[in-house]
Amino acid sequence: MSGCAVGRRGGFPLVVIVVGVVCSLLGWLAASASAAPVTYTVATTADGAPGSCTGTVCPTLRDAVTAANLNPGSTIQLSAASYQLSVSALPISEDMTIEGQGPSLTRIDQTLPGAGVMTVSVAATVTISGVTITGGTLHGTNQLSGNTAGGAANGGGINSFGELTLSDDDVSQNSATGGNGHGSGVGGEARGGGVYNQEGSLTIDDSSFSEDTATAGSGGEPEKTGVPFGGAIENNEGRVTVNDSTFAHALVAGGAGFGGAIHSLGTLTVEHSTIGPSNEAGFVGGGIETEHGSTTTIVNTTIFDNNTAYGGGLFGVGTVSLASDTF
Repeated sequence: MSGCAVGRRGGFPLVVIVVGVVCSLLGWLAASASAAPVTYTVATTADGAPGSCTGTVCPTLRDAVTAANLNPGSTIQLSAASYQLSVSALPISEDMTIEGQGPSLTRIDQTLPGAGVMTVSVAATVTISGVTITGGTLHGTNQLSGNTAGGAANGGGINSFGELTLSDDDVSQNSATGGNGHGSGVGGEARGGGVYNQEGSLTIDDSSFSEDTATAGSGGEPEKTGVPFGGAIENNEGRVTVNDSTFAHALVAGGAGFGGAIHSLGTLTVEHSTIGPSNEAGFVGGGIETEHGSTTTIVNTTIFDNNTAYGGGLFGVGTVSLASDTF
């Protein structure tokens, strides 16, 4: 170990062992001290070039996230303000909590065209509470030559691979748009205008989703438009649990869309919530659409005034359980 070395020629093996243990302990303490959870505050609402936090005060929200990634388990406390992102999605790679003052007071607003609001890595356990997450306009790559498919767009607001909890939040006016294909290439898929849950877990408590959109890209030929899924939420192969929350005015557009508010291939539980009004899909499941192999439980939930060609409120494939719901 660096800084701890013992030279010996015969005898006194105990000294070597004791010194080695002490050195290991000192190294562990140093590593622990450098990675202890911290409660950070943010001095400004701006974004931009990386800065350095002074103690627990960080120049920008991006700087606070960078610092929290280096100190897993940290908390970022936000004031009643609109925090403007202008560079890229916030990259959350470690456990952390982000706390606002309520969604009517604290906003995280992406202003960079074509970018999402934040990404959550597979190893991270993250809680976000009391904020509005808005302005994400994630766009897949447009193709300009050859017979190539447009790029996919996953998670206009949040692209999550980890364990994410949204509590007392508003996820609104985010979009995921597939890129355009070229030649005989198909348009790019779009999944999760609000949130894309790749393979981890997403828990939503006492939150609202509104005006989130997934739009497929155009094909290089008219009949090869892509497919959009999940205007508000796309649950790929993970677990989504929704409690006491509302979904309204979500849209999947640009192709034969699936799941105006929620599309699920994994495990979905919705309780004491409202799906409507005016969620819309171009093809199936104006409110919710589930696929083969999925498991869905909907309890004490109102699903109303949603629009699509087949299954205005719910189009359920796989295992679907309903109890005390209103359609």
